[in-house]
Amino acid sequence: MNLMELKKSLSENKLDKLYIFTGEEVAVMDIYINKISKLFNGNVVHAETLSTVVSRLKSKSLIFSDKSLFIIRDDKEVTSAEKIWDSLKKGTFQKDNTIMLVYNNLDKRGKFYKSFIDHIVTFEPLATEVLLKYVNKDLKLSKTKAEYLIHICQNNYNKLLLEMDKVKCLANNKHISDEQAFDLCVKGNAFYIPPEGEIFDLLNAILQNNIDETYKQLQMFVKRGDSPLAIMS
Repeated sequence: MNLMELKKSLSENKLDKLYIFTGEEVAVMDIYINKISKLFNGNVVHAETLSTVVSRLKSKSLIFSDKSLFIIRDDKEVTSAEKIWDSLKKGTFQKDNTIMLVYNNLDKRGKFYKSFIDHIVTFEPLATEVLLKYVNKDLKLSKTKAEYLIHICQNNYNKLLLEMDKVKCLANNKHISDEQAFDLCVKGNAFYIPPEGEIFDLLNAILQNNIDETYKQLQMFVKRGDSPLAIMS
């Protein structure tokens, strides 16, 4: 299942009995987890493992007498429990309930991934054009500055939210514009820039024929011990 198919089914208020979410775009993933939780007509339970869910399904506890959405994160036991895979896919295992398995990462070469491919939604980093719309909703920045934020966050919306929050908080605290707050953040090195992101500062200086900045960034490049192959690529 891809993200568009998931979005379409939720817009039609159609819920499945099994969801498997994975990927590095955690913020977008959380948005869809919340959407499903709101659409689900029953209890929403955060469980540690599928085995604890089994005991609750078998029990006659009044607390869990209604149908439930069980959200389970990084339960590795499921990925090797082949005996229950068919019943999970058919929905007979969960009966009237829904199970959502959430993983930071899944091996696409593994048997579990291949077996549940129709139920897995992978949350990949969003395109720059999409993220620009999110930035423009919350901040009044030029396109160049917005793209800079997106770039240093490596198109990760979750990281982008954190950096945008720094700009908003500084702008509110200092009673200045978002543009001014952004400039102060850059000047004060408030933004987190991963080593591979800083390589582009050197590339930009070269492309702009800025000799002083080029040598400055080259010194930083050597000091960080960045790979020459990375800048060549």
